[in-house]
Amino acid sequence: MKISAILFATLTSAVSANSDQRLLATLAEKWNLTDPTFSYDSNSFNLTFPVTDFIGTGMSNFSLWTAPGCQSDGGTSLTTDDVWSSAPRLVENTDLSTGSSLDSGAFAGRNATIVAAFDPQKVSTSVIYNDTSVTGQGASAQIRFCMRFGVWTTEAMGVTTPVEVNFLETLVTLTVNLTSGFEIGAINVAPKNRLVRTANQAYEVRGYECSAGSFTELSTADKDRPRNQGEIIHVCVTPQADALTDGIFMRSVDKFEFNRDTTIRQSAIEDNAAAGNLLTTYTPADCQGAKVCRFSTILFAQFYATPGQVAGSGTASMQFGGNARRQLRAERDLQAADAAGTAEFDLNFQVAQAEAQSDSGAGSTSMGAAVTMAAVAAVAALL
Repeated sequence: MKISAILFATLTSAVSANSDQRLLATLAEKWNLTDPTFSYDSNSFNLTFPVTDFIGTGMSNFSLWTAPGCQSDGGTSLTTDDVWSSAPRLVENTDLSTGSSLDSGAFAGRNATIVAAFDPQKVSTSVIYNDTSVTGQGASAQIRFCMRFGVWTTEAMGVTTPVEVNFLETLVTLTVNLTSGFEIGAINVAPKNRLVRTANQAYEVRGYECSAGSFTELSTADKDRPRNQGEIIHVCVTPQADALTDGIFMRSVDKFEFNRDTTIRQSAIEDNAAAGNLLTTYTPADCQGAKVCRFSTILFAQFYATPGQVAGSGTASMQFGGNARRQLRAERDLQAADAAGTAEFDLNFQVAQAEAQSDSGAGSTSMGAAVTMAAVAAVAALL
């Protein structure tokens, strides 16, 4: 009987311990958090956190901090940081906003999404912005911050003072490539490849033929007309429409050259400056922070030896905002794998053959001389 009593006491103790352990496990499951999903488009981002069926409406909250410290390791609160065009907000999906709290730790579709959009005109002056441009390697930048998401007790649960029970701190880094490649030939340009937008963002530029007094693209008829020797070719470069919408401006035209076949080449822009052959005019200061950059060039006579096509290609850099020269870069623990890159553009225009006429007397002038004088006049116009 004594042994039975001891055995009963032992079993009771074991059952009680297992019950306590199970209760603790159940509580941990109910308040559990898992990694969020991340999406980024234009200047806005979404961070979606799944929650269990135990979590009801009003039980989740968030805050923004500088990285990498976050709230838990000495970060600075971004609550008052005036960088947002749309203030960060928490959006509960229907399952969460309408569902009652269940005695369950299952993840069955409830989630809370943090939605925010930064202002490209302001972000470059914020502490979350970092210019990562490297001379000779293009323009780039990062926006880096920490998102803290937590689940809380509420007064509706009978708690006088709500407390945070569990939280996740997520480092987010938006890496932006602000250098784009483009090619021109006839002087209208279209991208051959569109880059997928991920947390790594790549913006693209468009090159086209314009006039000396306007950034407006030439008409189809003007673009199709063969160019004659001595004419000035005006090239405009601007961010694509989606980049302009996101607050992206031009920073520089880094390189550009004209080519005909594989044998004739003429450099127009080198290292954000007019080439040393004195056949191009370009003012870098007029380009930086502008929506459109323009340069003007006359081509070597060799381009006009026979009728045909001339192509051009180059690279240009962009920046956030229209006033300061800035780029951003960032690291993020929650970053998509696709890398940002360059986009290709092409443009072609026809050139007419410059043919010399035979002299018919002392008073006649050869076409070769006329062409030479036209070229001299064009150079004078560039200077």
